[in-house]
Amino acid sequence: MARSDTSSKTKYDDTKFVGMEGSSDDPEEARSLQGYSRVERRKITRKVDFRIVFPLGLMMAASFLDRANVGNAAISGMTKDLDLSKGERYSLILLVFFITYVIFQMPATIVVRKFGPRIFLPTITLLWGVVMMVFRHLSNYCFGFVHDWRAMVALRLLLGAFEAGLFPGAVYTISQWYTRADIQTRYSSFYTISLFGAAFSGLLACAFSQMKGIEGLNAWRWLFIMEGLLTCAISFIGFALIVNMPADAHDAWKFLTEREAHYVIESIGHQRNDSYEDDSFEFKKFFRPALDINIWGFELSYLCMSTVIYAISFFMPIILQEQLGFSLIACQALNTPPYIFACLQMCFQGWLGGKIKSRGLIIIYNGFQAAVGICVLAWVKSPWVQYFGIFLIAGGTHSNLPAIITWQTNNIRGKWKQTFCSASIIGAGGVGGIAGSLIFRSQDAPQYMPGFYACLVCVVFTFFHLCRTFANNINR
Repeated sequence: MARSDTSSKTKYDDTKFVGMEGSSDDPEEARSLQGYSRVERRKITRKVDFRIVFPLGLMMAASFLDRANVGNAAISGMTKDLDLSKGERYSLILLVFFITYVIFQMPATIVVRKFGPRIFLPTITLLWGVVMMVFRHLSNYCFGFVHDWRAMVALRLLLGAFEAGLFPGAVYTISQWYTRADIQTRYSSFYTISLFGAAFSGLLACAFSQMKGIEGLNAWRWLFIMEGLLTCAISFIGFALIVNMPADAHDAWKFLTEREAHYVIESIGHQRNDSYEDDSFEFKKFFRPALDINIWGFELSYLCMSTVIYAISFFMPIILQEQLGFSLIACQALNTPPYIFACLQMCFQGWLGGKIKSRGLIIIYNGFQAAVGICVLAWVKSPWVQYFGIFLIAGGTHSNLPAIITWQTNNIRGKWKQTFCSASIIGAGGVGGIAGSLIFRSQDAPQYMPGFYACLVCVVFTFFHLCRTFANNINR
C-alpha cells in the first residue's frame, strides 16, 4: 500500500529526532520495534556503518585525493613541464573538471536511484583510477604521461564525468540507511573518511616525489600514477562491501539477517513515511522540488562553502610557497595538518549535533570561524599565524558541508525528492568548484587579495543566510 508523500514545500526545522540506536517517543514506532534490544540495535547499526559509510568514505577519499593532487603536482614540476604559467592555463585545467562534473551529476544520480549504488559507484571509481594510473601503451590518455597542457584539459573533462555520480550517489545512499537522528553523525563520518584523501595528499605527494627520475619520469607524473593505482584498489573494496538498499540487505553476503533488515526498514519508515513509495520514475515527480525556494537557499549556501574549500585546496600549496615562503617539501607536508584538524572538528560536531539536536547553531559558528580564518590568512603578515588561519578556514568550511546536507536531508520526504536534492546540492558544490578554480588568479600573485575578498564574501553570505533561517525556525 503506497503512503502519501508530504507536501513539496520544504520547511527546514532544527528539531529533535530519534535514532536507530535509541528509544522512540512515537508509540506506534515503539510498539513495532520493541522486540529489538538496545544491544541488538547497536549491532545492526555498526554492521550498516561498515558496509555503507566506510566504503563510500574510502571512495570519496580517493576522489578528494585525485582532486587535491593537482596543486601538489603544480609545485612538483607540472607547471614547468606543461608550461602552465602562461595566462590562465592552470586555472583552466582546474575549471574544466567541474564542467562535466556538474553536467553528469543529475543523470548519474538517477542511475543510482534506479539501479542502486553497489555496482555503479565502484565502477566509476575504477574508471577514473584507470585514467589516472600508468600504462605505457596508453601514454597519450593517462595523467602520468601527459606531455601537453591541452591533453591535460581533455583528461580533466573525462575525470569530471566519471567522478560526477559518486558524491550525490553516496549522499543519497546514506540517507536511505539511517534515521534522521543518526544521519549527521554518518554524514560527518563519511566526510571525515573522505577528508583523509585530501589530508594525506601532501604526505603522499612528498613520498611519491622521491620517485623522481625512475623510468625517466618527473615527480609529478609518479604522483598521478601511484594515486591512480591506489584509487583502483579502493574501488574493489567498494565492489566487495556496498549494498544497494535496506530491502536488499538480507540477501547481501554476510550482512543483515531478514529480521535485522526489517528493523532498519521499519525504523526509517516510521520517520519518513516513504518506505513504500512508488519507485517508478517520472520527470515531473523528479523535478517538482525545483519549485521549492527553500531548497535553493541551502544549495546556494553549499555553493559558497564549496567555493572557499576548492579555492583553498587548489591553491594552498602555491600560497604556502609563494606568499608564506615555505620550501617545496614543507609545502607538501604542511598540507596535511589543516585537514586533520577539519576531520577532528567534524567528528566532534557530528557527535555534538546528535546530542543537542541542532544543526543551525553549528553551521552558524562554523561560518564565523571560517571568516576569522580568511581575515588572518589575508591580512596578518606572520607566516605561522597565517598558517593557523588555514586551520580555521579548513575546519569551518569542511565541517559545514555535512551539517548543511543533514539539515536539508532531515526535512525531505519522498525518495525521488531526496534524489533531486542530493544531486542539486552536490551540483551546487560543483559550481562552487568552478568558481574556486578562478578565484586566485596568477596576475594577483603573491598576495591574491581579490581571491581572499571573494572567499570572505562567500562565507559572510552563508553566515547571515543561515542566521536568518535559524531565527525564522525559532520564531515560527
